[in-house]
Amino acid sequence: MNPSFKKPYFRNKKLRDSARMEDCTLNLPGCRNERETVVLCHSPYSQHGKGKGIKSEDHFSCYGCYHCHSILDKNYSKPEILAAFFRAMGLTRQRLDEKGIDYPKDEI
Repeated sequence: MNPSFKKPYFRNKKLRDSARMEDCTLNLPGCRNERETVVLCHSPYSQHGKGKGIKSEDHFSCYGCYHCHSILDKNYSKPEILAAFFRAMGLTRQRLDEKGIDYPKDEI
């Protein structure tokens, strides 16, 4: 495939860095909310740009601790995990707004 035809993915270091020492928004069963392990968890869903070896775009993400991120990666097809992920994306967006971090809201 010619690289010039690839879709440019939205990546934002400030958005990814904003997860550092945040509370986990996924809060899946057994969540330990270990703030030192919280990262920006990218959507595992293909409609958000996820592909083989490709993370979804940065604005389709949420704050998640190591424990919850592991559960999301292994169980994303379960309806309750899907619901938790979309709820967590909304909570993460609220925190980003509070921090004044911009992201393309019209594309979400």
